[in-house]
Amino acid sequence: LTNKLVELPFLMHSVLWSPFLKRQPLPVQVARPAALGHQLRCSCPARRLWPFPCGFAGASYALSKRRLACRSTSTKQASLEAALFEQGFVTFRAASPRCDAGILLRLLWEDYTHRHGVIYDDPSSWQNKGTKELRLYGKPPPIMRTAPQYEQLLAKLHQLADSIFGVGVYRSIGKTTLFVNCPMREGEWRMPSGWHTDVDFITTQSRPSFLYAFALLDLLETRGGSTFVLSGSTKRARALADKIPQGGFALMKSLASEDRRFKMLFAPPGTDVSSGCAQVENDACEAEFREQGVISGDVDLKLVELTGSPGDIIFWDPRSLHSASSNSRSRPRSVIRFRLELQELPPEGSKAAREWEHMLLQSAHRCHLQHWSQLDECWRSRITEAWCNFATQGTIPCARPAKEVGQILGQLQIKIDKALFRSMLGERVDSEGVPAVQFSVFAESAALALLGKTQKQKKKK
Repeated sequence: LTNKLVELPFLMHSVLWSPFLKRQPLPVQVARPAALGHQLRCSCPARRLWPFPCGFAGASYALSKRRLACRSTSTKQASLEAALFEQGFVTFRAASPRCDAGILLRLLWEDYTHRHGVIYDDPSSWQNKGTKELRLYGKPPPIMRTAPQYEQLLAKLHQLADSIFGVGVYRSIGKTTLFVNCPMREGEWRMPSGWHTDVDFITTQSRPSFLYAFALLDLLETRGGSTFVLSGSTKRARALADKIPQGGFALMKSLASEDRRFKMLFAPPGTDVSSGCAQVENDACEAEFREQGVISGDVDLKLVELTGSPGDIIFWDPRSLHSASSNSRSRPRSVIRFRLELQELPPEGSKAAREWEHMLLQSAHRCHLQHWSQLDECWRSRITEAWCNFATQGTIPCARPAKEVGQILGQLQIKIDKALFRSMLGERVDSEGVPAVQFSVFAESAALALLGKTQKQKKKK
């Protein structure tokens, strides 16, 4: 309301008096970019039109622009998360530099050549005596993990995860795997088999306990050994049962009983579909699943192959039905699979903590909460809960005595140096004249200490 009251006289002045002052009216353009939402652009500073030294209009237009940008960001986050959990995957094209992917690819194959004797451009080294297809899965070698390009890729991965779910919701804390599939001897393509899910599907849980993300290091073409996902399978599972155990066999059994095409798609690895009419029928089934899809319970289920170019990043849901496939191309598949764990919030009162945070910080300006906004949601909830639950008698205080603030920091095991603690006190005192600390100042100082500690740990590593 204050912003609107400030804008009104300025807009009336600019519209009514600009012809007499021989000034241009305020040029405001509302652009419609390809992304969701609008962006408000103001190309004329307020001082050109307003005869007094006041920047009210410029400030309110900047605030409007920030509001629209935040609204656009939240809408985009919701749409990306909905697409991921309904379709089963979301792809970010050219998310990381192509040259960085090339360096990581070189480091990968230098290590594999040294350890396994497998050479990237030597087909004679791709064969395995025991099987028709050589697959080399394992942890990234130290030479790759310590490369600056790998650290930049991990940072970009977290940035993309934050753009989908919010800051700090999913993080990669290990369990990273290299997927290398060498081409088959015969070069013959077969339908993917061994369909499964990697985690229980529970209807009441909107997000899985972890996510997968593929970082492509090389060109990955169709039928090049990539992972197949049955798009829409999580949405279909939501309508079938409250819980589907890991493996997804109950879901596959239900789908196979509805339509014979699902029965062919989920044929076990031992099923012989390599000759005669069975192979022709299987090819037709694959084409139909790829191009048209099969509708089950008003849900369109399609076969999607997770392919792309170097630098692409693909997030996908482990609750989706998925399967490995054979490589009939002329190059090995080289992919890094990251596992992103859901960072747990406090089990009790996490919703209340967000409401308390909003209440306590509603009078604080955003520019005074720069470090607090960078902190992940788990820590923000813990800090807010510690403040609200400490010796509270009926009401939640917006400011506390310095002694109580020190005890709360001790409970959270957050160490703040003396200079920063003195700066928290300021000039505010309580009714008894004791120095008090506002929650906004406490929250920003705690966030500054935590982020500074994280940066020091990174430098040591």
